[in-house]
Amino acid sequence: MANTCKQSEQASLAVSLVCRAQAGDSNAFDQLTNQYRPLLFALAFLRTSHQEEAEDLVQEVLTNAWQKLPTLVDTALFLPWLKTVMGNACNSWYRRARSRPASLNDDFARLLVAQQGLPLKTLMEQDRQRQLQQALLRLPEANRLALLSHIWGQASYEDIAAFTGVSASTVDGRIYRAKRQLRRLLYDGGAEFLGEEPRLWQSDSALNDLSPQRSKKMSSTKIAAVANISEQPRTLVLFTRRFSVMLDAGVSLLRALEILQEMPSPFGEAIRQLRARVERGDYLSQAMSDRPDLFPPAYIGMIRAGEVSHVLEETVQRLTKVLAREWNLANRHPSKEAPLFLLLPSGTGVPEKWEAMSAYQQTVTLSLFFETFGTLLQSGVPIVQAMNTVSDLLPQASQDGWTRAIRLVYPDGELFSPEMKRMGIFPDFAVEMILIGEKSGSLDAMMHRLAESFEDDLEYQMLQ
Repeated sequence: MANTCKQSEQASLAVSLVCRAQAGDSNAFDQLTNQYRPLLFALAFLRTSHQEEAEDLVQEVLTNAWQKLPTLVDTALFLPWLKTVMGNACNSWYRRARSRPASLNDDFARLLVAQQGLPLKTLMEQDRQRQLQQALLRLPEANRLALLSHIWGQASYEDIAAFTGVSASTVDGRIYRAKRQLRRLLYDGGAEFLGEEPRLWQSDSALNDLSPQRSKKMSSTKIAAVANISEQPRTLVLFTRRFSVMLDAGVSLLRALEILQEMPSPFGEAIRQLRARVERGDYLSQAMSDRPDLFPPAYIGMIRAGEVSHVLEETVQRLTKVLAREWNLANRHPSKEAPLFLLLPSGTGVPEKWEAMSAYQQTVTLSLFFETFGTLLQSGVPIVQAMNTVSDLLPQASQDGWTRAIRLVYPDGELFSPEMKRMGIFPDFAVEMILIGEKSGSLDAMMHRLAESFEDDLEYQMLQ
């Protein structure tokens, strides 16, 4: 009853303000504008999915409303009338947007060009805005409208209820659910947007299930307990090669996994499980993480990076080349170098400490790390997400240092090259190039240059 009375009082006040505004009282219209601007903005954002476009639409609607207000006959219908004006403006915007010749790819290309040369802090801010926009678009419309009105416009629950035609308690529930959804969708839990303390790495993406803690658990699995472990290297090479050929030919992921179920045991059964998981909506890398006896952490990390950057086909091709090289090395010089991706017949895995890795393992790790990092950035993946993704390519003992580097970047956009130097696994020349890339906004290019350098080093090592 109390809420009903309060809403009635607000409605009476709104009618009074509308009457005064119709008589030319600009102060009365300003009060109406302050009350309904956040709600109009939220409504415009629902349609445009773009903050600046929504702000322009709101200004356009309020200008038209002031000009056309004298034509409103029933002042009690001001709110429905205002929503109609906004709806018409959104329809006009949609028609204009559809008539634009530029494609989404053109827009994305322009965005990447515009980002070239920008310092790291500016890129970080753009990343945060893009991530927030994408997360907001995933919210149900009713929840998004309520949250945006409350957060961006500081509209009361009663105002939102009147605008949307529901009770204040319903608005409360919608905002509560929207906040919960955002906390799962954003790396910092939406802390800056919601005005809360940061909660790093709370994303609900299945890809983030491959945390460093999970990788540690995977790497410590008793590999020797798996049957036919001596067959793992040859079968993994064969699986990767066939998988690459089918993806390159345009075969869908599910169909390729279905065909590959004929692989020898234990791969056949494992691939059957992978396909079932992917069919249910899981990522391939997530499904592979349950079989560390067959797929080493570095292999899973590469697949994960390919999924994040939407270049899985190219990533599997790269894996095919690396595995073929390791297979040839293992057969020609079985005692010279321990592989990085292929499990040894003894069941010995890749060392968890950098200093325990061979020169070959270190060089391959650095080459793949920088090449993958560069590909992720070049594909438009936000820098923090890219850093989190490539962490699985580093040895377990080095991942704490890399996590500290990530925390330097997010949320303040600080340089992470000093932390890379302290980690002790990156050569000085690589750290210096990363520093140049951070300051010049050319991180992706520097990453690819470093990858080429370490690939050249690897070729030299193989000749010795």
